Amino acid sequence: MLGCWLIPVSDLAWPQVTTLGAPRSLAQFFLAVDADPARRARMMAAGKDVESRLCGACHGVDGNSVNPEVPNLAGQNAVYIVVQIRKLLRGERKHETMQIIAKMLPDDDIVNVAYYLSKQRVTSPPKESAPSAQVGETIFQTQFCIYCHGAEARGNEQIPRLAGQQRDYLLRSLRQYRDRSGERNDAMMSLVLNALTDDDIVGLADYLNGLGMPGGGEPQ
Repeated sequence: MLGCWLIPVSDLAWPQVTTLGAPRSLAQFFLAVDADPARRARMMAAGKDVESRLCGACHGVDGNSVNPEVPNLAGQNAVYIVVQIRKLLRGERKHETMQIIAKMLPDDDIVNVAYYLSKQRVTSPPKESAPSAQVGETIFQTQFCIYCHGAEARGNEQIPRLAGQQRDYLLRSLRQYRDRSGERNDAMMSLVLNALTDDDIVGLADYLNGLGMPGGGEPQ
């Protein structure tokens, strides 16, 4: 969910990165960075600079949003972040402010900030379980969500982490997919959510928001 469909192969290769001798796959590239302390330090510093200049005002310090309508980016999967920025640039995902910011970012900045944010811990405080969260858990376990996003809703390199995500952001995004309103486009997500009622979506958002993400990312 929130991007369950597999990412096109063209989105997994980043031209600017491949010219630097990195593996063609973005996922492989990020793994190579993990194994190279010097490169990792450079990317973390560069990514922190981008985050502090362009991201933190809305998404919070180190990607921990304090606005329930703005998503946490801390601990989010790096490949997913890169691909979403590319979708904004191509108009496949619509958000006026984010599309403006995306156009300001050269390729290296996109890769660096995605890597940096993926290594941050989600620090939002634990939430009390809402009564509807039990309904949401049942939906998550039975409505195909678990097959893409995983049992703990942490996703993988191609699938976003939903655990601990902001409730209002989840509500808006899920409704956009279900209603095919055009802001978010993913055929599989629309198909999976098509039969859900507004109450179902509230329950699902409450469940995912309450999961939290203990131990996610790497504190810097």
